[in-house]
Amino acid sequence: MQIRQAQIEALQRAVGRIIERCPYEQVSGDSGSGSEDERLLKCILELCKTDRDVVAKLKRLKLLARNPKRVEVYLFEGGEWTKKVGKSKGSTRDTTVWLNRDLPCGELKGTLYHEVVHTDQPPSMPRPQKEIDAYTQTEQWTIKRKLPSQSADNSFRETLPDGTTVPSSRAIKDHVRRGYGFNVPDSGPLPPQVVGRTDLPGGVLLDDGTTRAVREGDSFMVVPKQELNEQLIPPEKLKCS
Repeated sequence: MQIRQAQIEALQRAVGRIIERCPYEQVSGDSGSGSEDERLLKCILELCKTDRDVVAKLKRLKLLARNPKRVEVYLFEGGEWTKKVGKSKGSTRDTTVWLNRDLPCGELKGTLYHEVVHTDQPPSMPRPQKEIDAYTQTEQWTIKRKLPSQSADNSFRETLPDGTTVPSSRAIKDHVRRGYGFNVPDSGPLPPQVVGRTDLPGGVLLDDGTTRAVREGDSFMVVPKQELNEQLIPPEKLKCS
């Protein structure tokens, strides 16, 4: 659940504290890399050979190329907060999809498929479950298409005794925990997710608008403001001949 700014401001007034949370809005630039964006388009259209249905879905989406997006995951471990800096390959919000323009073609195809999966998910699905679902579906697709795994070390895949390669649910769930800062239990319903800290010692903000004391293993993601040089991929070019 995305916390609305009005909720945050109301909570600040009620408890008299400043809340640090993930800024969802990004800064867009005025120009991108033309040659890289052309390469991105060419790579996407290679899917016409095997997955015309995926390309057909793009006509209902707004597709943007961007510079690599930096993300920060904060983890409370051993009694203190630590920060891990990473990179988001792609993002989705409603019917808008962003792709990093520097991705190698095979990785780009997998990232695009992952983000398109998100656009087909019901809005009511909790975000941690959305990521698990998208990673699982995409990993199955990349295995079938003999494309690179979404994980650099192939840990998102496992081999069954009969030799069949399938997505690793354990590794994918662990990545969603560590890479996104989500609290994903091995079983049972999802608990409220941590989305930030309060300025009072030991306080965290949850995605239902409440606060509680910090717990070992709590984590959350922050997307710092940055220049992404977003450029629209011409929708009239996103079609198979």
